[in-house]
Amino acid sequence: MKKIKLKRVFFIAFFSLLSVIILSAFLGFISFYEPPRHGRVIDADTKEPIEGVVVMGYWDINYLPDIFIGAPSYYYDARETVTDEEGYFTLPGLGPWLYPGYLQGPYTSVYKKGYKNVSFSWKSKIVLGMETTYSPTYERYNLKWKKGRLNIPLQKPDEEESVDVSDPDWRHDGNKIKRYLQEIDHHSHRG
Repeated sequence: MKKIKLKRVFFIAFFSLLSVIILSAFLGFISFYEPPRHGRVIDADTKEPIEGVVVMGYWDINYLPDIFIGAPSYYYDARETVTDEEGYFTLPGLGPWLYPGYLQGPYTSVYKKGYKNVSFSWKSKIVLGMETTYSPTYERYNLKWKKGRLNIPLQKPDEEESVDVSDPDWRHDGNKIKRYLQEIDHHSHRG
């Protein structure tokens, strides 16, 4: 009799837990970990590292599952960093979080005065499942994975070409992307 009660309790507990996990996953209440992103910025022509490049990433949140195409998304958070003398950087992630929604991003902008801006949605190697991506955006900018880091080549504009340094999306929290805004402001005032 005790074995049957114990099996029944285990059965009920197991399926209750499983039901909560499935429901939570659908509603977005499960805890997630948004890791830091590692990369290197190089000159597209010389292949030399570029120091002092500002890398900014921001995340949007969508409160409806991805199956609802066209559902509105809202600014969630932003992070920024600057490349070191070897062009390496680590864009801080959001870390662990528990929130009712689905994160999108980071949408990443890479900026250095004298180079063309690069903006793309950063997909991790885990999501893409391969060393070299097949994303049209990654192909357009020639972004490649090297030694676990995303290699981002920046191009200098042609002599007759101007560099677009428009302000970032209005939804950003200016206190979280101060360096990025300072670089754009510096470029705008000194040409």
